[in-house]
Amino acid sequence: MGQDLFVGPSDRPDKYRLVRLEGSGGEASLWRAEVDLAGESETVAVKALRPEHQDDLARISARWAEQAELLRFVTHPGVVAVREHFEGIPPHPGGAPADTATERALYLVMNWVPGPTLRDWLLLHPGREGTVAGLGVLEQVAEALEMLHSGRVTPSGRCVVHGDLSPGNVVVTDDDRAVLVDFGQVRLSSHQTVTPAATPGYAAPEVWTRGEYSPAADRFGFAALGFFVLVGTPPPADPDDVADQLFAHPFLHNTPDALRERILDGFGADPSRRPGPRAWLQSLRGGASTSARTFDAVPRPRAAVTDSRGPRDAPRTRVVTASPPRPPAHDAGDVERRLAACHEGPGELVRLALTTGVWEVERSWWTPCFSGRSYHVRLRDRQGHDWVAVEMLLDRDGASRLVWADGAGGEMTECLEELADWLAPC
Repeated sequence: MGQDLFVGPSDRPDKYRLVRLEGSGGEASLWRAEVDLAGESETVAVKALRPEHQDDLARISARWAEQAELLRFVTHPGVVAVREHFEGIPPHPGGAPADTATERALYLVMNWVPGPTLRDWLLLHPGREGTVAGLGVLEQVAEALEMLHSGRVTPSGRCVVHGDLSPGNVVVTDDDRAVLVDFGQVRLSSHQTVTPAATPGYAAPEVWTRGEYSPAADRFGFAALGFFVLVGTPPPADPDDVADQLFAHPFLHNTPDALRERILDGFGADPSRRPGPRAWLQSLRGGASTSARTFDAVPRPRAAVTDSRGPRDAPRTRVVTASPPRPPAHDAGDVERRLAACHEGPGELVRLALTTGVWEVERSWWTPCFSGRSYHVRLRDRQGHDWVAVEMLLDRDGASRLVWADGAGGEMTECLEELADWLAPC
């Protein structure tokens, strides 16, 4: 076992023992840590500035200090609590003299929130029941956001903006309580930034183009969370004409018009016209109570997102893991119907391709990732080991071709070749 490492302010350099690195992003790393309080060990989260940003320490320190002070005004079960912010020496073995270190590091300490992120929680709750429960989680997020936006949490009455809503920044506890974490872009609504830093697909267009963070930008991010819960894939990362991109999104291709319009309301280009989180969520349900029609109208298979980033920090590359349906039974006219359906667009094409029987090959499944013009899919075994990577290239008319890397053999190759032949006439 390696030597324990510690961090802390200058007067207590060994205050926090680093237990495990939970995630690392462009600006900071997130550690699970422990602190001794009244003779007992308590778990906390320690956000540490990455060493490559030391040249910008003063500016980032001022921003983190402002964030910490701002969040100290917030006392709400749906918002993570901040404990302290300090500069100290880099992670070090216990007992290292703090006054001999020449390098300085920046830290933000928050309460530890046990539980998976919303992204991982949905993997544990697949299918229609997971969608219903996921929207229940979003009800709590909506309540926390509207409290932040209300102005009731600051003495001046100004509203607080989260600034980086994403599935990785919502933690679901064991008792299904949703907590907003990673307030890396939190600010008062009157503030702006010329250096946007948010999660692609979840940040409003005005964040990318004008660096404007506002409650309306959070409302966009909340709609993106709702889209993720309903559909299982992030909204398009390109901030230009998001609503138009979503209108043509494969997983909304066959969604009823009324439901699709209600979903798109949250992504409007005019920030002033985006509904509040609870109003938007209520509109999806068609009233005060949960409507089964809302969930039954969403195309399946439902997918949930995993990615290569740690639980709570910074940009990431997403891979969408779909829960596989059983292959349909094929009758004599099935091939003709499937080929005709190919011409309806990329969404129908891919959804049909994923139900051609590939699911059952050697107990495997697809993990598709839509990039806008192609689906990159990776075949995995049930332990998650990669077997073969496949790319399904789509053009604007829905035509496609299938490409896969060497490594598939036997029955797998035969299946892929059959799928490629099936797609060719489209």
